[in-house]
Amino acid sequence: MIVTAKFVLTQPASFFAARKLEKGVKKAFWYFAAISLLEVFIAIVSFLIIGSSVNFVYKLAGVAPEGEQSFPQMLPVLVFGYFFGLAFSFVSAGLLHLWIRLFRGKGNYSKTYQLFVYTHTPRALLSWIPVIGGLIAWVYGFVLLVIGAQIFHSISRRRAIVIFIIPFLLTVVLVLFGFIAFLLLLKNIPSGQGLPYS
Repeated sequence: MIVTAKFVLTQPASFFAARKLEKGVKKAFWYFAAISLLEVFIAIVSFLIIGSSVNFVYKLAGVAPEGEQSFPQMLPVLVFGYFFGLAFSFVSAGLLHLWIRLFRGKGNYSKTYQLFVYTHTPRALLSWIPVIGGLIAWVYGFVLLVIGAQIFHSISRRRAIVIFIIPFLLTVVLVLFGFIAFLLLLKNIPSGQGLPYS
């Protein structure tokens, strides 16, 4: 896993070219299982460190934290999320495959699944970094998608960029609409009355 991850991140064009003749999804699936397990491990370590730090600050302030969750409570969620992620990877790759085929991509489903899995590497390794980790992972993942799609699906760089920039722009538009709707909701709330809480 470590060798593959390093190859993906440091030499993406060479990596995808070397994997162009790879058949099926078995290797990609086991790589995804391993790197997703690493994500779970990182999440556990982060939870223990950040959770302990937050609780320490609360204790210094003499305040009891509200809604505190212990590690045993979080473990079933992490385990379920891990196996759900493995199963749903096939669905996500299927949707990605349909989208790429819409733009005349020539690879089969196996190549799209491999593309989906290997471009997940930055997210698995970098998303834990506070503030900038998610952004770096997204940008790196986008670059890997463009490079991989060119090689696995025999499409031009320009078309590959268009394929993956459209969902991003749609997401931005939806987020903006949601934000505007939220602001309008706040504006219509009578003065002195807050949002309802359960």
